[in-house]
Amino acid sequence: MAAEHLRIAHAWIKRGVWITDPASAFIGPEVRLGKGTVIEPFTILKGKTVIGKNCVIGPFARVRDCKIGDGVRIDQSVVEGSQFKDGCEVGPWTRVRPGCVVGKGAHLGNFCEFKNARIGAGVKAGHLSYVGDASVGDRANIGAGTITANYDGKLKHKTHIGKGAFTGSGTVLVAPVSLGDFSQTGAGAVVLKGRNVPKRGKAVGVPARNIK
Repeated sequence: MAAEHLRIAHAWIKRGVWITDPASAFIGPEVRLGKGTVIEPFTILKGKTVIGKNCVIGPFARVRDCKIGDGVRIDQSVVEGSQFKDGCEVGPWTRVRPGCVVGKGAHLGNFCEFKNARIGAGVKAGHLSYVGDASVGDRANIGAGTITANYDGKLKHKTHIGKGAFTGSGTVLVAPVSLGDFSQTGAGAVVLKGRNVPKRGKAVGVPARNIK
């Protein structure tokens, strides 16, 4: 088994993939890697994963059944069953669960979790957020500690965050709910289900209320 593991690693090195420590990185037999990609130590690539050119994966990354574009960085994170467009960044210490599509140039930062979510191009979600069963428009900013409360104890519900929207730190979005394009929430706002925030609107407080 160890011999096969090293054989696969060295075969990819010959094709132009840089594997910094072949003994500590595991690459499954169905995985495909683009030229110029770097696989850092203690990284595990499994399933039908396809990784593009000039990516940096790891260290300590675990990737399964993902389609990853060119120039992507995944640092010390777990990603499964999802798609990552060119130039996006994930981690460190982030989990992307199955069903996600992460747009071009998006940044999913420290200690975040995403599940069944469509993340637009240029979105920034820097710290400590959970986004599940949601769509996030291009160039939206997800403030630290933002949570989509998608489960009511019986059913999962969807959240929509419009393009260019900005959520303040500690925002809770109780699904089903929608934030319009270029809308904002104040720090600590709790936006209850059905109390949608209109385009360019602002919502503050607990429970959140729309203000002019």
